[in-house]
Amino acid sequence: MEEALRTPASTRKWTLLVVEDETLIRSMVSDYLRDADFTVIEAKNADEAITVISSSTPVDLVFTDVDMPGDMDGLMLASWIHRYDPNVPVIVTSGVAELRDDYRGMRVLQKPYSPRVLERKIRELLGDSARSPR
Repeated sequence: MEEALRTPASTRKWTLLVVEDETLIRSMVSDYLRDADFTVIEAKNADEAITVISSSTPVDLVFTDVDMPGDMDGLMLASWIHRYDPNVPVIVTSGVAELRDDYRGMRVLQKPYSPRVLERKIRELLGDSARSPR
């Protein structure tokens, strides 16, 4: 696995929600992001993600796959998140759908992707945010 980029020890951890139905992919990405000093919450589908976001658990960024089982795919989840809390950035990923970056206000990362590239994109989005970690 690639080595995570290092962050200053004084930086408060950001909380990320990783939504991916493929257990191995979700685990690999989540482990990498934890090693990169993020707090990571995992969800296997949009329903689980909505439960987390609707709770009192702070979520600073959502990373979601597009193609997931259930009534809601990743694009519909991203739209729901934008309506629920437009301050939470969303990165969507797909190996099937050809989406351009900033698709409907969402950042896009095409599969296959490097965890290090994902980390950089996350840090870029959170670093540009006017909000501080909750």
